[in-house]
Amino acid sequence: MVGRAISTGASAAALIDAVMAIKAKVSSPKKPCRNKERRDFQRKARARDKYPILFRIYALSSFTYSLLGILMLTIFRDIPENFREHCLINLDLFAILLVVQGPVSFWADVIEEFIELRKGLGRSVDAVLAPTLTFLAIAGSMYWGSLLRPEEMHLAMALFSGPAIFILDQLLVNKFPHKFISHTAWHVSMPLIGALLLSTIITAREHDASEIEV
Repeated sequence: MVGRAISTGASAAALIDAVMAIKAKVSSPKKPCRNKERRDFQRKARARDKYPILFRIYALSSFTYSLLGILMLTIFRDIPENFREHCLINLDLFAILLVVQGPVSFWADVIEEFIELRKGLGRSVDAVLAPTLTFLAIAGSMYWGSLLRPEEMHLAMALFSGPAIFILDQLLVNKFPHKFISHTAWHVSMPLIGALLLSTIITAREHDASEIEV
């Protein structure tokens, strides 16, 4: 009995050792990843403290999406009816999503990325909402093609600069202060071009209407 107990105990110990060995092999590759993430977060914290002005501009740039959304719900609501009828998504709904994107971008790119120094829910939401709005903005402006005048089409084509800037931003990874500048450009470029496009459309049609009245 004693011998059997010793044998059973030895087998159990061997099994535990085997499980621990497997666990060590599976988990060991994760350690460098954790160390890499820790170094990345430390680098971001140093950049945040070293370039406070650029960091504040970068942080505020998140809300350019919200600003455009608010403009679309107020000043730019005067866009001609044929543009509203000929679009991929209801313009008011798109404007509301833009208003929401501002805080989401701030949450992901500023709070989690440079203050809490972690990857959380904000990054996941931003990873879905940002590319969706980017696609709708570019595809929607192209869908207006037959309604646009040459100078307006040029502005619509300029929206492609947004994804180009984003690709450049991703290539910079954690190279500061260039990362602050490139990501600020990503935040600002498409809302600015979108605002110029909408204001040009509205102004041109109002000018045409005034000439007809005269």
